[in-house]
Amino acid sequence: MHKQYIKMQSQNGFTLIDVIVAIFIMSVALMAVIGLANYALATAAVSKDKVIAAGLAQEGIEIVRYIRDSQDDWDIWYADATIAGDHLVQYDNSSLMNYAVTPLRIDSGGHYQYFSGSNSIFYRKINLTLNPSGSEPNEIKITAEITWSEKGKQYSLTAEDRLWNWR
Repeated sequence: MHKQYIKMQSQNGFTLIDVIVAIFIMSVALMAVIGLANYALATAAVSKDKVIAAGLAQEGIEIVRYIRDSQDDWDIWYADATIAGDHLVQYDNSSLMNYAVTPLRIDSGGHYQYFSGSNSIFYRKINLTLNPSGSEPNEIKITAEITWSEKGKQYSLTAEDRLWNWR
């Protein structure tokens, strides 16, 4: 009888260890992508809030400018001791309100104010300093500070402007 030798072919495939290593590498890569996506979403949310805060600060300064412009007599208004210090201001109110730690509310029209709507995450404090440089009489420094809290972190944005008796 004739012996026939059968040559065994090597099996070209993945072993269990190869599969485990491949799954581990893919898992690490996937976790990195998910982490990056979470970071991007969190950064976008903070950026959106910074834009809103900048708008609220600018609005506060413009409201004070409007209040100044609506005064009949700058000298009387400037001499009023109650204008120096911290205040609340609102787009539909032409007077300075006493400061209290109060969140801005957002109404159904998307307007930020203090009297109606649901509480927002933003707080606004307007500080008026009379004659801040000591050399410019009739100068008012306006500082608008917006603070908010997002996911346990505190944020703050400050804007500043100066007003003079321009009439």
